[in-house]
Amino acid sequence: MKVIFLTDVALVGKRYDIKDVSEGYARNFLLPKRLAEEARPASLARILKLKKDQEEKQKISEKKILESLEKLKKLVLKTKEKANESGSLFSGLSREKIVSLLQKEGVELPVEAIKLNEPIKAVGEFEVKIETNGKKAAFKLIVEKS
Repeated sequence: MKVIFLTDVALVGKRYDIKDVSEGYARNFLLPKRLAEEARPASLARILKLKKDQEEKQKISEKKILESLEKLKKLVLKTKEKANESGSLFSGLSREKIVSLLQKEGVELPVEAIKLNEPIKAVGEFEVKIETNGKKAAFKLIVEKS
């Protein structure tokens, strides 16, 4: 039976893929859980349009990320955080916090793009590495005591 996947199904198919699966698998698992729908001419046309729209959005997103990476090469980001006398931060700077700081500077990046082994927990200068879509960049982050 030909089905159109509505969501990613591990080891079987990705969203909007059109594949042949066994009729029992489709009727007993995929269709009841709304993971896929039967491939009919009307649904095929609708899904092909959705797939095209998704690809266009992805291209626009990739373009924005590349522009953001270019901005990052020149960026020196400064932030003030609460710290004790020895320079240890009370709460570490996580990837999510760094992304929110970058957004304030007009740089849009996904959280997964920031490569940190662990949150930054001290005052000082740090080089934060970014890797997304096979492109790499880095910027300087200066953490000061407030």
